[in-house]
Amino acid sequence: MASIRTNLQAGLISRQLSNINRRFTTNLERLSTGLRLNRPDDSPGQYGVVINQNLQIQSLNQGVLNAQNAAGMLQTAEEGINTLIDVLNRAHDLAVTAADATLTQAQRQQAQDEVESLLTASDGSAEIQQLLDNVNYNGVKLLADSEKSAAIQNAAIGVVGGSREATAAGGDKVDLLTVTGASATQFFETTGASTALGGNNFDAITATDLTSVGLATSKSGLVINMSNVADTVNKGDILELSVTNSSGTTSDQVIVARVDQDAGLKTGLDNVTVFNADGHTVALDLYDLLNTTGISSATDTFSIKRIPQTLILDSTGATSTSGSSRNFNPGTIATTNNTDSEFREVLHIGVALKASNDAGAAALSRVTVSFADTDPLAAARKIQAAIEDQLGGEYRKGGSLHVDVTAVADVYKIQDPDITGGGDTTNSLLVASKAELTEDLWTSTKNVIGTGAYNSFNGTTYMDHVGREYADASKVFFKFSTTTTAGVNQTPELRVMSDTLAGYTDSTYPDRLFGNSLSIATGEHGNDKFMLTIDGEEVEVDLDGDSSSSTNTRLQTLVTAAEAKTIGQANTTAAANMSVTAIGIADNNTTAGVVYTSGTNNTNFKITNDVDAGLDYAIGNATSRNYTGGYYSQDNLRTMLTNAINTATTSAKDASVSYDHATRTFTVTTGSRSNLSSLNIGKSIATNITLDNSSKATNIVDSTPGTSGFVGALGLSQGAASTGSGSFFEFRLGGDGDTYSINFGTFGVTNMGADQVDISNITLSTQSGAASAISVIEQALDSISTTQTKIGAGINHMQRRVNVMESHREALRGAKARIEEIDFTVETRNLASLQILLQSSTAALAQANIIPQTLLQLLA
Repeated sequence: MASIRTNLQAGLISRQLSNINRRFTTNLERLSTGLRLNRPDDSPGQYGVVINQNLQIQSLNQGVLNAQNAAGMLQTAEEGINTLIDVLNRAHDLAVTAADATLTQAQRQQAQDEVESLLTASDGSAEIQQLLDNVNYNGVKLLADSEKSAAIQNAAIGVVGGSREATAAGGDKVDLLTVTGASATQFFETTGASTALGGNNFDAITATDLTSVGLATSKSGLVINMSNVADTVNKGDILELSVTNSSGTTSDQVIVARVDQDAGLKTGLDNVTVFNADGHTVALDLYDLLNTTGISSATDTFSIKRIPQTLILDSTGATSTSGSSRNFNPGTIATTNNTDSEFREVLHIGVALKASNDAGAAALSRVTVSFADTDPLAAARKIQAAIEDQLGGEYRKGGSLHVDVTAVADVYKIQDPDITGGGDTTNSLLVASKAELTEDLWTSTKNVIGTGAYNSFNGTTYMDHVGREYADASKVFFKFSTTTTAGVNQTPELRVMSDTLAGYTDSTYPDRLFGNSLSIATGEHGNDKFMLTIDGEEVEVDLDGDSSSSTNTRLQTLVTAAEAKTIGQANTTAAANMSVTAIGIADNNTTAGVVYTSGTNNTNFKITNDVDAGLDYAIGNATSRNYTGGYYSQDNLRTMLTNAINTATTSAKDASVSYDHATRTFTVTTGSRSNLSSLNIGKSIATNITLDNSSKATNIVDSTPGTSGFVGALGLSQGAASTGSGSFFEFRLGGDGDTYSINFGTFGVTNMGADQVDISNITLSTQSGAASAISVIEQALDSISTTQTKIGAGINHMQRRVNVMESHREALRGAKARIEEIDFTVETRNLASLQILLQSSTAALAQANIIPQTLLQLLA
């Protein structure tokens, strides 16, 4: 069909011309670069192969350089050892000469003087020491006189802080008692005389609440009969019990779990219940001796010392608690039109991690909250999920800006089965203010309330459980806390406020969590963090003040274990007694032990500052749970510090911490990386937490070491540093895992060569001494020859690796060229063909474009 509107021939030719032009451009690009693959779309599969080959070739290039450098380093070490051998050979010549009978004493002394200048001069001028100090490659010392890891011995630990013995120095044991088997004295007795110390002073645990968790059967606990304890022993103390007899000294550290003081101050009637400081399931080494035989021999001694415990407080996240509370009373929460179960508002939330002196503020973002729930724990989870989902990013779980939301309420302990409802302070005791509602606590609360209401319990059996805890369900608050806690370099800030949600006015929804005023909170610094550089990696070490090895946690673990077995027994002394073991709570009776009498009101518990309650060891006071932390003996601190360092590092996870009781010092040591290891104590930040009982923790690091006065709680001094020594080297010859390691050993005068030969005591001043020196020097030369062999093998290995890597590199280059580069003859032939096609297509398109004009001639 002949058409003047659509020129089909021109369109067809134009498309072909475009294809030819694209191929022509590609051809010119290949000819100009010499490469067939210039971009991924030239051949995606082969382009990936070429990229991988480039990586391998580059690795081989660097591997060849590294191997050549390694060979140079090994050759330098070899030359240094050869010189060392020359020195030993000269010493050997002198020894052989001095051992000959033809020499005079003066001549032997001259030989001795030369040997000292060669080997053993104490001022560091010995030739062998000069060699060790100066044989290096690119500044790296090659020959070492010892092999050891980096280690820092801290200063003697500082004051323990807290409330019990705030100014006592950690590790300074307080002597309470030392007696012998011949003594006519009983524990702490101030008047009168009694029999010698015997098994009758120590009783097995018989109280139902404590035997239920095996303190007797596991031999982990004892009752010590004392007299007039007064404030000498406090619940929560750690005591060291020691017996010295013909077999040696045996010691146990125990935690005081309970102090029952006799009101009449009668001799031996003050009972102090103790259990193993390593946990209530761990047997005491002294159990059988103390509980049966006692201290019988006149030469045996028994002592009690108190160990001042160091307070470690955890740093906190930025925390803000809602200004309004909700009534989750099970008796009313499920009723219709109950706004206590409604959460309808817009939260404006912002979190920022701020460096010191950072004046910026956390930016606020909107979070819409709209749901109803009759369970406070579920409500807290939904609010937290709304923040995570709507803000995303670092606000999600695991992110640095994450916010934890928890339900909190006041917590009470039942003192008497006559309790009728919540808040009955006659028959229940407030034991925590705005404490976290856990699943167990909320379940216990619902069980106590039963089918009734918060102000009218109907929990049948559960409300009769003396010692059972319940929460104030009528006033539940919500606590917002950043997961990230205050650190050495950054402190979290939390800003939060509430606003109206469309459709929910002040009249229909009056109790928004935070109101319209902006709440601003920042994290608080405990004494749990410091900076440490270990093997070149700077990390923030975070001690866990609330860890399971603290005295507080071990006491609470004992209480929890016992209450699980006894608290369900209504109207029994057992459940009541166990509650008295908790920190902060004491017996409110005038006679030792809680006694319940059916049918009468019994106020069984009290919160008091006397030694029976151990309130000095509370983190604040008995009703405050604003902070977490614990009190630690020095042995427990050692374990905690070791775990904290190894948890913080990503590679050097084999650090260890030891404690010397004699010097009261911790020593931090890296793993077995000898000269590759290093330690440097960095800064911490001063604690700004003051507990509710006005006590404070001691800062963990001394920021001004060398000055009088303050010493860090753990003896750590900012700037203290150590570098390991040795001759271990690891050479990188390629990609991941392609390494070569060698250890030259040591070359000191006390540990020469692979066999660690000691040549420090050789003497040539006598004929016999010179004869002995010959043998020792020959042993040293033989020992060094082992290292020489190892170095020679290393040099040969590097030369072989260079040959292998160069061959591999050339093979890869050839393979890469075959894939990537062009065949020049083919591409020039293609160029000629494409030029002809381009010219002919251009001419054809010109002819096609004049076809419509030709058709117009028909009109003529």
